[in-house]
Amino acid sequence: MQKHNLEIKYFSKDFEGLRATLTELGATHIITKHQKDFFFNLPNDKVAIGARMKLRVEDGTPDSLIYYERPDTLDAGVQADVKLIPANIETLRFCETAFGVRGIVEKQRELWQKDDVVFNLDTVTDVGELFEIELQKDEELTATDRDLFASYLDKCKPFLGEAASGSNIDLVSTKESC
Repeated sequence: MQKHNLEIKYFSKDFEGLRATLTELGATHIITKHQKDFFFNLPNDKVAIGARMKLRVEDGTPDSLIYYERPDTLDAGVQADVKLIPANIETLRFCETAFGVRGIVEKQRELWQKDDVVFNLDTVTDVGELFEIELQKDEELTATDRDLFASYLDKCKPFLGEAASGSNIDLVSTKESC
């Protein structure tokens, strides 16, 4: 399955303020869950273009294998095409053997949603609190989609710190090397 994805991530200053804002926007709290992402090594030419592949385990059960190419930028207008397939423990073992594990990211994810927009309040082990806004659709994203995304982000900005560059594995890797 392929999806068109627009997202940006920030360090959070205030989850309570974000929750109140999301409620005002009409977003619904869907679930809070534990996620463990296994990031796999990729060829250098893929790494150079910001490609990542991870297997997500949710609440102890392998859920999906995810591949995407997105440059490491703080620009909220950068779109990625995301490919994902269902996964199980055999998929995890195969990828560990074939690619090797680059790193593991563990987080508690509080997921909120309004229409095609997902808001994640993540507490990432060894990193801290992150807020991610993500618009994901089967069809191409439109100017209207981008405007909606920007308006939601503007409403959340008072509760956000610095933008986070890269993916969670980059943040964990940076923290470990300090």
